[in-house]
Amino acid sequence: NSAPVYLGPAIDLRYERFAWTGATTYQAHRSAVAARREMVYVAANDGMLHAFDDRTGAERFAYIPNGALSSAKTLSAGDYTHKFINDGTVVIGDVYFSGAWHTVLVGTQGRGGKTLYALDITDPDSFSSGKVLWETTHSDMGLTAGPPVIAHLNDGSWAVVTGNGYNSTNGRAVLLAFNISNGALLQRVDTLAGSSSTPNGLAPAEGVDVDRDGDMDLVTVDVNAAPG
Repeated sequence: NSAPVYLGPAIDLRYERFAWTGATTYQAHRSAVAARREMVYVAANDGMLHAFDDRTGAERFAYIPNGALSSAKTLSAGDYTHKFINDGTVVIGDVYFSGAWHTVLVGTQGRGGKTLYALDITDPDSFSSGKVLWETTHSDMGLTAGPPVIAHLNDGSWAVVTGNGYNSTNGRAVLLAFNISNGALLQRVDTLAGSSSTPNGLAPAEGVDVDRDGDMDLVTVDVNAAPG
């Protein structure tokens, strides 16, 4: 269920018009990555996030989140039956932290697990272990059914916002926001819907910029009953 995502030169989102830290250097970032290799990123149930050259189809690198390792090692079993391992669609965005712009890919295991991860893919030709920004999970995380949201918040931080998904340990519907540079939890919003006996969970989130200043002001998300 992971859809492929294309990334080439940075699209002109005109971030310089916003009153953000680093906004004035956004166009310089776009110029710096104008000639970068065009890529296609997609997760798969071999446990890997695959990174393919868009022009040739050649695989440039692959990444396995730690949460997928225990399931991926069963693929060679003679009695293997299908299971979801790394099933989430990734999301990509340009964000500013540590004094520079970065192109960051954020993915989840989707139906395959409860890991959220972020990679710096600003330059796919220089990807290495040092470009893995973070991996995290949370006691409220379940199996997510859609991609997370990359957003600039009203307090000036860049975040990954996600509904907690389904089949979490406590069965509550919770919205989670993580710092995009290091994976630290920024905010946990408990809807108070659901319990271990009557489980619930949050569907994929959508951000809303009410006043068009580039900041995510509101989050819309469905609270839907989910199987235990």
